[in-house]
Amino acid sequence: MCWGRNADGQLGDGTLTSRLTPAEVPGLTDVARVALDGSHSCAVRRDGLVLCWGRNDFGQLGDGTLVNRRSPTVTPVTDAAAVETGPRHTCALRRSGAVACWGANNAGQLGLGTLSDTVPAPRAAVFGLP
Repeated sequence: MCWGRNADGQLGDGTLTSRLTPAEVPGLTDVARVALDGSHSCAVRRDGLVLCWGRNDFGQLGDGTLVNRRSPTVTPVTDAAAVETGPRHTCALRRSGAVACWGANNAGQLGLGTLSDTVPAPRAAVFGLP
């Protein structure tokens, strides 16, 4: 269930309508964890699949595009234990202990050892197991 400001589709209900009361995120089931930022949201299902929605101008949704999504979209991460969102980036802790990150990297926040502007699909960070 999500509620609040929805200017970027971050509530995942397929609209840009802000909500004062909780509303179900259609198609999102069996969720173990969620992470929310001001403009995008992500969930980890119990099977490890990561889905994200909302603003995507830096690839923070991890679907390989820079297209905003009003509904959950699947990322290539299928073995996540947890997910965290930042202002323009996302990282997933994989069950192996490795970390995959994507999105803005202008300050090196993805841990890749570079300052590349945008990484629209998950990339393994330099820490954790392969």
